[in-house]
Amino acid sequence: MAPISFGFWGEPTATIDWCENNYEVSFYVAEFWNTVTNLMMIVPGLCGAYFAWVDRLELRFITCYLGLIVVGIGSWCFHMTLLYKMQLLDELPMLLTASVIAFCLLDMLRPVTIRRTTLIFCLSAYSAFIIFIYLAITTPVFFQVAFAVLYAVVTVASYYVSKEQKHNKMLFLLSCGLFVFSFIVWNIDNIFCSGLTSLRERMPVILRPLTQFHGLWHLGTGFSSYVIILFCIRARLDQAKDLYYTKLCLWAGICVRRKVAVPWSQR
Repeated sequence: MAPISFGFWGEPTATIDWCENNYEVSFYVAEFWNTVTNLMMIVPGLCGAYFAWVDRLELRFITCYLGLIVVGIGSWCFHMTLLYKMQLLDELPMLLTASVIAFCLLDMLRPVTIRRTTLIFCLSAYSAFIIFIYLAITTPVFFQVAFAVLYAVVTVASYYVSKEQKHNKMLFLLSCGLFVFSFIVWNIDNIFCSGLTSLRERMPVILRPLTQFHGLWHLGTGFSSYVIILFCIRARLDQAKDLYYTKLCLWAGICVRRKVAVPWSQR
């Protein structure tokens, strides 16, 4: 754990203090690099939400992008302040956004015998249960395990969707690869914090940000989440080949050209 020093936001109240030295770069930002790297969630999320709105995609996809933006803003506030209430603003939207993404994927795999409302209820109940328990016990490991379970559901569902639509497999592999990389550097940051801190102190100042592995976690998971939303959108639109032409534009979302005037959501 990084040594604690106090700045503009006062004494940290969060249950986690990451490996970046507090208030080292700015008196107003507790963990500077862990804060600014959240732009990788906010900016792509804004771009995706804009193009999804312009192309009149289903509300579920706009919600995914808005969720990614909220996670980025929450994580920004958490790392900027290291306050517990901001920690919740980071963590709880992660769970809710992952639930929406899981719904998008599972709905494409849903047999006709399972109602959509049943799927929504199960995911909502899981999220509500985890939030209720987490607010009571405030143990970070509990939340991390609960989130990992939900992400495993997203990964497995993505795999089966990609099997049915092989041309989308590259997006699935890209998202998984980014997340695996991010998970590795996240663990390195947690386990080898003292070694990283010692290395950082011996490096030129300009190179020190490269050792902020939790910041790399933000960059990797932010873009990984953006890509998996693209995967969901393209897979869903490919179910309506008679309605749309689709073309993948990695930074601008899915470029959609409508063949007919009826949106897929109203079909």
